Amino acid sequence: MLKIGEFSQLAQISVRMLRHYDQLGLLRPSFIDEWTGYRYYEIAQLPRLNRILALNKLGFSLEEIGGMLEQEIAPAELAQRLSGKALELEHQIAAEEQRLRRIRTRLLHLQQEGAPQPYDVVIKQQPAVWVAGVRTLVPTLDAMGHMRCELLDALHGWVAAHNIEPSGPELMIYHTHEYIETDIDTEAAIIVPASASAKASAPIYVYELPAAPTLACCVYQGPVHTVIEPISAIMRWICQHSYSIAGPPRELHLSGYEQNLPLDPTPSGVLELQIPITAAAYADRLRT
Repeated sequence: MLKIGEFSQLAQISVRMLRHYDQLGLLRPSFIDEWTGYRYYEIAQLPRLNRILALNKLGFSLEEIGGMLEQEIAPAELAQRLSGKALELEHQIAAEEQRLRRIRTRLLHLQQEGAPQPYDVVIKQQPAVWVAGVRTLVPTLDAMGHMRCELLDALHGWVAAHNIEPSGPELMIYHTHEYIETDIDTEAAIIVPASASAKASAPIYVYELPAAPTLACCVYQGPVHTVIEPISAIMRWICQHSYSIAGPPRELHLSGYEQNLPLDPTPSGVLELQIPITAAAYADRLRT
């Protein structure tokens, strides 16, 4: 048998952790001298210790490991638990990636404060077009990235299944009247021939998107998750020129389908951001 210090050196784990494992019942000493209180371990206990360490590094808590060792779970159940841990970790990574993107966006904002506005806003007109669309409520801003991909996947799958040739780019429409962070009414759409309306089937619908006689537009090139910057630029321009917002913001994908954009590390493309406006407020100001 080995004293606790010798076993600690052999196993490459601290004496403190061995005592902690003993307190939790994970790894009891093989023998405790009743006179000296010295703890002794056997070489045969190394496999159990290595299993504890391996499971702990895979993300299982010591309490979970205790139950697993006590039950002596089968490989199939261990595989199932590992799958659950993998899914949990994927969610954590996705949340941290969202946090990292927000930090980078904020840093970019700080760097650009006081600098000349890099986005040029122009006024355009948009005739009525037929679109195929699919719409949902996105629960949070963090969920926007993957949920808009799901919408676009469903939309393009329907177009391909019905052999419909798109007659224009895909677009996102945000049916909100104010800035919100939950339950964001979001639509993915693609311009199609009017004849496609005969093939509409839930959840895809085909309708005529009304003409927009006046649009404040801005072309943006870069990561799709940082479109808040040019949108903010358009909003400031609208306020500065005394216009009023007259419809939901649109995001036109000029560089192709979002799913086909290069990842470096996030999708980057060329977008035209459009916000319908009315000149009524501006005209009234001129008359006065």
